[in-house]
Amino acid sequence: MQNQIPPGKVIANAYCVDKCPEGTVNDHSICRTRCLYNREQLIRTLQSTGEKVCADTCNDGEVINAGVCTGVCPLGKVNDNGYCQDKCSRPGEVDDHGVCRNACSNTQEVINNGKCSTSCAKGQVNYNGLCAQECPASLIDDHGVCRNECQNTSEFILQRKCVTDCPDGKFINERECVDECPAGKVADGRYC
Repeated sequence: MQNQIPPGKVIANAYCVDKCPEGTVNDHSICRTRCLYNREQLIRTLQSTGEKVCADTCNDGEVINAGVCTGVCPLGKVNDNGYCQDKCSRPGEVDDHGVCRNACSNTQEVINNGKCSTSCAKGQVNYNGLCAQECPASLIDDHGVCRNECQNTSEFILQRKCVTDCPDGKFINERECVDECPAGKVADGRYC
C-alpha cells in the first residue's frame, strides 16, 4: 500500500490527504498517533510546514523529551546532553538553569543542591562556589562566604564568624573575640 501513495500525500483514516491531522504524526506517509514503523524514531516538527513526522534525529538545537523533539525541556527537567531528564546523569555536572554543565556558566553563581543559583539558602555558606552547612574548620564564615579572614578589616572573629563588634565580656586579641587574653598578654580595656 505504501507504494500507491502519491508523492506529497499521506494516508489518514484510509483517505489520501495533504498532511496528517492535528494529534497525529506522519509515519512514512501514514498518519498515526505515534511512530510504529520504527519505534526508535523520534517525533520531529518540520520547520517548513509545521507537520509532525517520524525521524531519526531532531532539528539542530532541539532536545528530546519523551521521544519528541522540542526547543527546550519542560519546567522541572534539564537538558542532559540533548535529552530532557529529571536531573543531570553524569557525576560532577550541575543544573545550570536547565542545562547540565561541568560548572555554572555565570562565575558569580554558586551550586546549591546540584543547581546553579545566585545565592545559598538561608543558613548555608558559600564554600568555593558550593553551598554547605558550614565552613571547614580551617576557614571562617564571612557573612555567608568561607574565607581565611574577614574581608572587612574593621570586623572581628567570634566562633569562626565575622562580626562587627565583640560582645560584652569578651576581649579582642588580634581581631578575634576571646574569653581571656592568651598567656603573655594583658588586657588593656577590651584589647589584649
